[in-house]
Amino acid sequence: MQSIQLPLKPPLTRAYLHNAYQLSILGNNNETQEWVFMNYIQLISQIGNHKNPVTFYLPDNTSNEYSILTPWFDYSAITRDFIKHLNLNFGDLIRNAILHKNYVFLYVNEKYIPETAWNTKGMDYNYQILLHGYDETTNKVSIFTYDSNRRLNTRTIHITELEKSYFDNNYKDEKNENKIFFIKLRDKIGFDLNFNLEYIIAQLVHYRDEKSIMYSVLDQNSNYRYGLAVYESVIENFTYALKEHDKEVRYTLITPIHLLMEHKKIMLGRLRYIEEQHPNLDLSSYISEFSDLKDSLLILRNYALKYEMTYNPRIIDKSIAAIKDIKDREKNLLTLLINDLSESNIKKGRVI
Repeated sequence: MQSIQLPLKPPLTRAYLHNAYQLSILGNNNETQEWVFMNYIQLISQIGNHKNPVTFYLPDNTSNEYSILTPWFDYSAITRDFIKHLNLNFGDLIRNAILHKNYVFLYVNEKYIPETAWNTKGMDYNYQILLHGYDETTNKVSIFTYDSNRRLNTRTIHITELEKSYFDNNYKDEKNENKIFFIKLRDKIGFDLNFNLEYIIAQLVHYRDEKSIMYSVLDQNSNYRYGLAVYESVIENFTYALKEHDKEVRYTLITPIHLLMEHKKIMLGRLRYIEEQHPNLDLSSYISEFSDLKDSLLILRNYALKYEMTYNPRIIDKSIAAIKDIKDREKNLLTLLINDLSESNIKKGRVI
């Protein structure tokens, strides 16, 4: 009988599971920092989507914005229909995959997942989950997901309950959610990826100037905001929360603000990494300023938490004013940073 636990590191962002899963796996190899800090810059917001108003923009090659995949992963995938048609044993499939050191990513019905909000309510809810351990003695699987208080942690579920959660589930997006992904972290990325300061500068410009970035023809959609424009979606959500007497501010207000705060946290890591790669650069003043922005967003998140408890309308006006101030400060700071990085980039003398 075997028991295995595949390692996970604390993720740089916890606001959405697909990002947290990706970064928890990537954190096991320090060489992945290069890819992480060259990404996780752009933000996107679907206009009118109050449930998921702000996300990192990291689509895969099918333009799936909620993908866990990265060039650092070797992976294979099968669909639920494929499992049914070939009459494969779900328990054997999961057990063998994990025992052969594969992380497993899939969508399940959280009604069956212990200690989740939807399990407590006894309600169907389609959501992502990551499997990273198996104990053959108990036939329990280690799962990494939110609990009912939205804390991200590891706990276990019996394989038969996991099987129920997988097959008794209705997908929202059949194309992207009907697959089980088996994932291994590569020792090496497999191609040359050099830390490119010019690429980062270009990404920061797009973020500051609220420009869309198209990774494929599937990205041509005008119903989105990009970069700093996502702050407008957060403002709209505060207005929506007050006007519609929204009782789900955990999703409409708290999570997007938390993501913005984590966006600044990743920026701080990026600036420190740039200093390591370019010892001639002193970015200490920018590190201090972005740290202040992160702290301001923490205060804003606390406003949202207080609103969740009191529904005091005065908190809305105070929060909207704070959001506008944070956006203005970030835009001015980005302009200074972009110019300094551009002037230092191999002395090209080009200021963007």
